Amino acid sequence: MESEPGFGTELTVCLPLGRDPEAAVEGPVAEAAVPSVEDGAGMAGSGRVPAGEPPTSSDEAPPDAPAVLIVDDEAEMRAYLQNLLGSDYRRAAVADADAALDRLRDRSFDLVLCDASLPAGGGKKLCRAIREDDDLRHLPILLLTARPNGERAGDSLNVGADAYVSKPFDPSELQARVENLIGIRQIVQDRVRLPDWMAPEAETTVSSEEEAFLESLNDVVTAHIDNSNFGVDWLADEMDLSARHLRRRIKDATGLSASGFIRTRRLQHAAALLRQDADTVSDVAAAVGYRDPSYFSRLFRETFGCPPTEYAAQEAPEDPDMGP
Repeated sequence: MESEPGFGTELTVCLPLGRDPEAAVEGPVAEAAVPSVEDGAGMAGSGRVPAGEPPTSSDEAPPDAPAVLIVDDEAEMRAYLQNLLGSDYRRAAVADADAALDRLRDRSFDLVLCDASLPAGGGKKLCRAIREDDDLRHLPILLLTARPNGERAGDSLNVGADAYVSKPFDPSELQARVENLIGIRQIVQDRVRLPDWMAPEAETTVSSEEEAFLESLNDVVTAHIDNSNFGVDWLADEMDLSARHLRRRIKDATGLSASGFIRTRRLQHAAALLRQDADTVSDVAAAVGYRDPSYFSRLFRETFGCPPTEYAAQEAPEDPDMGP
């Protein structure tokens, strides 16, 4: 499930093929297999693992998939999170902050997913160490916190985390946060293949046909950017494509989901408005289709590393000037 306040909810159902119905009924219920992890952990129940198994897949992530480092001191949670992220990400898992820093300095990652309550304050220690390291400080950090309803969530952000998810968490929410933090940060840092309107100084690697597709895509999104009801199905209709075909083309061209592309375009336009001294954050949120200024502010901070109230004062902002 992918859901965003004010924009709607999209449900995707995956049905397995090739199973013998009679055997499935008569035989014992099989436990979902957990992909092997570096520490060999299984999915033993501890009460911390969310109810229900995430979808499993035998497919390995492609070599160019984003890499996520999972840091949790409980083996079953490490295994669960690796399984949850499926074949969309290259995954590695460690049990403590020191091992995480060693791994981060040994290879490249796109996001750190960390339990905030590691023993001896390890979660906060890791966040601060990453933010103080010139080679690592760009990494998005997503903390899992045991505080109900995000109580004192500001503590997570104060130690350098980009976002938090409260436990017990909805698996779809965690997946959406991971995609958002990685996907939008990639665009900000010009890591994703983009047309000139998104990264004017970046070296383009797209074909002329793909570039024309992305230009048309941008024109349609821009025309409806202040409409909170505008979403993937509407965009597909205006592009004269099926929603499934549109999602595949956007993913191939930019590395983002279709909803992630729309969200990114809204936030880039919001950044341009803030640089033009827009009146209030509420005005900017409404101008890019967000009905809830608080939700908009949270997404903006996750993307640009600072709240919208501080963005205009930043020198040399990282995102391209998209214009009004």
